[in-house]
Amino acid sequence: ILGASLAGLFFFLYQAFNRVGRDPPKGPVFPRYEAPRGYSPAAVHHIYNRAADGNRALIATLMNLAVKGRITIDASDKKSTILMRTPEQTQDDSIAAEDLALEQSFFRDSTTKVLGGDYDSSFTSAYTAFQQKLGRNYGDAYFRWNLGYILGALAISIIVAALALTQVVNWTIWHTLGLIALAALNGVFMYLLPAPTEKGQAVRTEIEGFKLYLETAEKLQLNAVEVGGEQPPMMTKERYERFLPFAVALGVEAPWTKHFERVLPQVAENYNPTWTTMGTSHSLSALNTAMIANITSGVSTAL
Repeated sequence: ILGASLAGLFFFLYQAFNRVGRDPPKGPVFPRYEAPRGYSPAAVHHIYNRAADGNRALIATLMNLAVKGRITIDASDKKSTILMRTPEQTQDDSIAAEDLALEQSFFRDSTTKVLGGDYDSSFTSAYTAFQQKLGRNYGDAYFRWNLGYILGALAISIIVAALALTQVVNWTIWHTLGLIALAALNGVFMYLLPAPTEKGQAVRTEIEGFKLYLETAEKLQLNAVEVGGEQPPMMTKERYERFLPFAVALGVEAPWTKHFERVLPQVAENYNPTWTTMGTSHSLSALNTAMIANITSGVSTAL
């Protein structure tokens, strides 16, 4: 029974892999000098990581709203973060619907929102709705976990293992190897069955190229001849600000900031972002690190 179950389960999972688990063809990854059109930093984060990873989607969204002049961030306190809504709001079609919904939830009753210190049920509700909206908008259309096949195979394996453990009279090494093989088979296909959709594969390839640019902008500037690329655009303060939320979303804010500081040292030294009240008493890298850490701390205590 154990041998037959192992063979049958392999046949079932292999057929499932052929049906839903094979990745669509992937194009070449080369540096892309613009963010994927129509996607917010939070969307880029969710598609690239195939889920929300920690609080970076939220932090990137807050920074994106701040850079676009809609809010001001005060994250100078390690335990709490103060968000202040800009009095005069202007129409900006480049802001994603989920970002606007988060902003409206935060500032429904006041122009100031404090994250941290105590549990905040309104923040928890707004944050949960934000994550759910990201999952709906950038989940199944871009990546499928195929959990039905995985859970079905796992349930069958548990039943077979229980049968073996309770019915075998003379246990041998072959029974042990059979159960190990059953567990290994499940583990292999848990890795193989999740797969991107064609749309998800195409967008994720664009994101990988954009991340490559943010990570290696300094090298690309010195070596302009790259596969699939032309002369990289010149760095400006506006370009640095515009892509900083995306860099935070992808976890590459440090090399992106270092590139700005190296290419435009005078501009970086005198840079005083209007979207935060933290100031630049040290370096931009230190500012970003402190801001991300402090917002994360404030979010953790507010949830």
